[in-house]
Amino acid sequence: MKADVWDETNALLIFKTWQENFTYWEALTHIWTQAVANLYRPLPLSIAYTIDYFMPDRNTSWHVLRGLNILLLIATFTQLLLLARKLSKPSVAQEIALTLVFFGSGSVIISSGWFANIFDVFTIFLLLSGIRLLLEKRWKSAFAIISLAFYCKEISILIFPLVFFLTWSKSIEVKKGIIFLVFLIASFFIYIALRQNIVPIGSDKDIHAFDLSSFPKTLYAWFESLWWQNTRRESNTIAFLISILFFISLKNIKILICMIGAMVLCSIIYLGMLPYSTEQEFTYLVFQSRLYLIPVVLLLFIAAAWGRAWTLYVILVPTLMGGWQTYSDYSIFQSVYAEIYEKASASDKQFIVHYPESPLEDNERNLLIGNYPDAEYKIDTVNARLIINQ
Repeated sequence: MKADVWDETNALLIFKTWQENFTYWEALTHIWTQAVANLYRPLPLSIAYTIDYFMPDRNTSWHVLRGLNILLLIATFTQLLLLARKLSKPSVAQEIALTLVFFGSGSVIISSGWFANIFDVFTIFLLLSGIRLLLEKRWKSAFAIISLAFYCKEISILIFPLVFFLTWSKSIEVKKGIIFLVFLIASFFIYIALRQNIVPIGSDKDIHAFDLSSFPKTLYAWFESLWWQNTRRESNTIAFLISILFFISLKNIKILICMIGAMVLCSIIYLGMLPYSTEQEFTYLVFQSRLYLIPVVLLLFIAAAWGRAWTLYVILVPTLMGGWQTYSDYSIFQSVYAEIYEKASASDKQFIVHYPESPLEDNERNLLIGNYPDAEYKIDTVNARLIINQ
């Protein structure tokens, strides 16, 4: 909790602009009918704006919004643990391993400390809630909850392979499961139709590149970096083998097929978004862990429910190593931003920092960050510190 950073700050500045130019309901209408930063994820954005709207100042807002992420992650883990107990009755050691993998993973660490990942946090909370309701045969409630997840983030489509497996394995009634899946797909296409009208898929407005030439390397990157949850290191054969071992450890061949299908879906959605960054550069790439939250938590659910006794132990060490790297990188990132804000507040003129990777125009702090090669200060992207620009 050292400083609001990057997209957090930009979001709060956008919220302030809306408050100055719109009524509360006009702002919500804007969120649901317009793209915001080339995204159409209106549900969590509406909730975040509502919270900020009633906060006394910006410094309070980012603390409260990060706190919301933390509460939702705790609620998500509670759902995960209850589902595991319902389906497989794990041992105490397995529950401890599940707890460590969840809260020690880079994706959960970055999501709890960076409220801009609110899209992923809401999505996985709603998806796990929907799975629980589905297993309890509360079909209508499950349909409503999962449908809401579509309006949080596109990767919510990972629910389809999972519902397909639950039907295929007869964990839910087959006939009702098929009907449920058909209606769920229809609900998703309603969302796609809305999104297509606002942010056409693959267009210049779309944040996703959908570069088909990137598919093979993205698919490999998923398998290779899954339990480290970042790609800030050399490609690692051992890491790839750990992911393969994880999938082999699943007891049910049906779930294995469905989860590999889910990984392929991830690669399609994240085409070209997982480049390797072997140099220790201080850029937005330190946040890559954010992309792993939804698939990783769903895979943890699968491991706890249908994995062998040793499944969670295999992924424990690499997950904690990746989590520590994410924590360390993000702590440095916040510290540098805190230093920038301190110097900006003490400056009697506009404070400008050369850092093209994360542009920011913050009139409240009289601060500019971006591509300003002649600025007095710049961020040393190798050593991760604010230095005089010489």
